[in-house]
Amino acid sequence: MNICFPRSTTKAEKDQILLYLKEKKRGFYYKAFKSPDRLFKKSLTFQFPDIEQIWNKIFSEVDPNLQPEAKLILTPSEEKLSFWRFNYARRKFHNNIRSPNLNRHKILEALKWGKVMKEYRDLLIVANLGLVTAMMQRCGFKTGIYKNYSHEIISDAICALIKSVSAFDVGRGFKFSTYGCRAIIKSLYKSRKIIHARNAREVLSDIAFAKIGFNSDEHVIDDDDEKRYLNKVLNNNIHKLLPNERKLLNFRFLESKKLSDIGKELGITAEAVRQMQTRIIRKLRFIITNSASEIRL
Repeated sequence: MNICFPRSTTKAEKDQILLYLKEKKRGFYYKAFKSPDRLFKKSLTFQFPDIEQIWNKIFSEVDPNLQPEAKLILTPSEEKLSFWRFNYARRKFHNNIRSPNLNRHKILEALKWGKVMKEYRDLLIVANLGLVTAMMQRCGFKTGIYKNYSHEIISDAICALIKSVSAFDVGRGFKFSTYGCRAIIKSLYKSRKIIHARNAREVLSDIAFAKIGFNSDEHVIDDDDEKRYLNKVLNNNIHKLLPNERKLLNFRFLESKKLSDIGKELGITAEAVRQMQTRIIRKLRFIITNSASEIRL
């Protein structure tokens, strides 16, 4: 989004507004917004969390503990009120910053409501961080191979939580935990697929080594040997691809041509090229995976 800032806007103010603009959605509208004074009349009984400090605590520890030292628990009414205020501030911020006649007054208003928006978003994120721990425990992500990827899994799950806070419509009448847990579980299973794919070749190799009485821990294959092995597998099996498929691989990965340019060369659309590329990669992956049980170094 291009913003024409007034000349009086300082660099710090511009940077702050661009930071707030990462919250792209305008927010939901609720009837409570008709009385903003009443909406902000009730004061909450806790301080807003310092989210940067919490992130540093989570990701600086070897075994991260997602619960902040001072646990933040919102009652259902406080959670609803926080979502109302978050969405109200979000709408006020976007209405001011997207105004066609952006002036100094509107910049100050945008900064004011952007700060409120961030405070309530951070509050809702921290109050629900325990959902990440609970879902990891429930889905078995604290044992086995997942321990080696704990920071990666946690960061993806927290990103899912942050997105769900922005996308949640409290007006629908159900708790945020119901919505947030589904988003976190989806992220966890996506991480599981990535981790399993990353470890698949290693597992297949270990099975093949075990069959011939070879201990893979005692004989480590270096990267050059593995590259030679993969090249040999591909060279031995490249004839299994159709002529057009081999041509596409050459255009796409050796000459780095665009999908549209390859389509013109092959006489098909760019979408057909993309689908063919996906099929070829799937076929090559199958070849490599099935060859992993054979030692051809």
